[in-house]
Amino acid sequence: EIEEIFEIRRLLEPAAAAIAAKKMTDTALEIMDRAIEAGISASDADDFTAFVVANATFRRAWMGQVPNTQLVAALARYIYHVQIIRLVTLSQRTVREDVLQRLRAIHDAFQSGKADRVSALFKQHVDAAVLAYRSYRK
Repeated sequence: EIEEIFEIRRLLEPAAAAIAAKKMTDTALEIMDRAIEAGISASDADDFTAFVVANATFRRAWMGQVPNTQLVAALARYIYHVQIIRLVTLSQRTVREDVLQRLRAIHDAFQSGKADRVSALFKQHVDAAVLAYRSYRK
């Protein structure tokens, strides 16, 4: 079931992110930038709860730029279905550092308005989440 959910996310998130890239606001970019900085601080301090909150703040900011409410609702449903996996994988410092690097690249792509680049980065982001999950399962 988890593998199937990741497959759905891999289809939906890049498309939604490409839409968000075309609608991105300076306010959302600022929120995402602050969320990355908060994530860095939280990871450095091994404050797992703060890291998860920062990650969720980043997600809410970009998803808030998607005008299709049904797409956002579908994404939210599948993202929250794998929350327990996220809680386990993000407890590992190497996974957190990898996530932060990808979030910075995603932010920069959003800032440049390159929808194709944003979409490709989201595919990589979901693929990395799948790999972290599979590594955890071993």
